[in-house]
Amino acid sequence: MSPEVLKAQSYDCKVDIWSLVGTPPLPSGISPDFESILRDCLIVEAECRPSGFWHSIWNNRVTY
Repeated sequence: MSPEVLKAQSYDCKVDIWSLVGTPPLPSGISPDFESILRDCLIVEAECRPSGFWHSIWNNRVTY
């Protein structure tokens, strides 16, 4: 559960980004790219947390 929900603060769709990761700690043996994505999802400050297809991995590897 995201920090803003736990604190009974207002929230938006970024709570779902937090929920994608599950419960820390992060699993061992994952690729550095995937670890970067997961860490970005766990940014405590909601305004700094990404939303949607934000990560450079997606931007560099997705063909439109």
